[in-house]
Amino acid sequence: MKNMNENNMGVSNNNFKSIVIIGGGVGGLFSAWKLSEKGYKVTVLEQKKVIGGLSSSISHNGYQMDIGPHYITIPKKSDLLIQMKDLMGENNMIEIPNIHDAYRTFFRGKISKKYPTLYETIRNNGIKFTIKSLYELIISKILNFRKNSFESSQDYLVSTFGNFLYKKWFVPYLKFSFGDTNVSLKIIMERFPPISLKKFFRVLKNKIKQSEFYEQKNSTNGINEYFHWYPKLGMSSIINSLERKIIENKGKINVESSVVSINHDENSKVVTYVKNNREIKLNADIIIYATPLNIVKKWIFKENKNIKINDKSIHSIVSFFCIDSPQVFDGWVITIYDTDLPFFRISQQNYLSKDIAPKNKSLLSIESKVTDNDELWNMDDHMLFSVLEKNLKSTGILHDEIIDDFKNIKIQNLYSINSTIDSNEDSLEITKKINEFKNEFLLGTTELDVGRLVSDDPHKNSNSKISLGGVFVALANADSLVKQIVSKIS
Repeated sequence: MKNMNENNMGVSNNNFKSIVIIGGGVGGLFSAWKLSEKGYKVTVLEQKKVIGGLSSSISHNGYQMDIGPHYITIPKKSDLLIQMKDLMGENNMIEIPNIHDAYRTFFRGKISKKYPTLYETIRNNGIKFTIKSLYELIISKILNFRKNSFESSQDYLVSTFGNFLYKKWFVPYLKFSFGDTNVSLKIIMERFPPISLKKFFRVLKNKIKQSEFYEQKNSTNGINEYFHWYPKLGMSSIINSLERKIIENKGKINVESSVVSINHDENSKVVTYVKNNREIKLNADIIIYATPLNIVKKWIFKENKNIKINDKSIHSIVSFFCIDSPQVFDGWVITIYDTDLPFFRISQQNYLSKDIAPKNKSLLSIESKVTDNDELWNMDDHMLFSVLEKNLKSTGILHDEIIDDFKNIKIQNLYSINSTIDSNEDSLEITKKINEFKNEFLLGTTELDVGRLVSDDPHKNSNSKISLGGVFVALANADSLVKQIVSKIS
């Protein structure tokens, strides 16, 4: 492996400083755009072949295929919205004010507008289901009346609600929300506190609100305060615009560049990365980490630090069905909670823009989470197509529509399984360590994608009026970081 020094990017006479941004997702690219606009010498290092991460699109036979379903929410009265309009041009931003009415769920063979409450599940699935649920709930309450400690989240849920409801209602929710059932006990106890039998029967008699039984709510309070939009030509148009701006400002974007080590000396920071089998050393005054924490940690701890942030991840298969019909179902996204189906989410991408598919055609994105040993992961394209088509028809989502074309994209290690994280202590330790290095900043990225890159989790306590989504979080964090760097370094 050859060794070379790309350039000596120290402080020039005009005090413009060199910045290395590790990670070419939307947050890293936005940071690069705004900092290069201020005159900083910016270099973006991206490990993959393309930039954009989860916010990218793929062109195929006249379709713009997004990697996952996205739209962007930005407060109407914000400088960030002005910047995005400047970047994209207002004509390329389609406003979708009623997007929250376009969500659907699929649970126990039915499509509805929300995941049913525990109460609704017990009440609406037949008398046998109701009797079985109540019997196990009561027996569990009696047997575990004085139980105060639990070995796991499963132990807690089974002891509190019974094994039957654990399997029928909790497992689908946990697998969708966390990718696993082995969720932190602390998180589960906070989200699903015990309900007394007295209160339970009051709910059955409709004496109190059913929503007290863990209802999935759409956070739409204050919805008019926000501008909900989607790019006319797909998510890649945002990435393409950012790339163009960065290059216009003399910035650099290096793809297929894998960082191997970083020298954090405040007077001579050096980022060493590998590209085309060459080891390249890049001097920098400022370093921005725009990658997940479980990746950042290997660059900031020289010793084998025992950080508990989960490194486990699972693969993704994103399959696109191009269908000869202007609409396949009523809505944008269907979240799949039935665990016997091979996919967890279906999005009708042309719902947001008529310009990402040919006229009178629909574009379905079907997403599956898999491991190395799953049959789906090891199937060839035609076998995978047949399995997905059969299951889509069995759900009633797809009928006799003609499928013009299909494309499968397999992405390794896309989804992090974060179910074992008990607190922010490990994140804080990494952040604290980065803050010890002069002129190094953590932007980070969202590590869990459950709909909009982050979870719109209805069970999480939050003071926020509405979930703004991962793209907004990435852009807002980047905007804030840019202002911090300009203020601190200038």
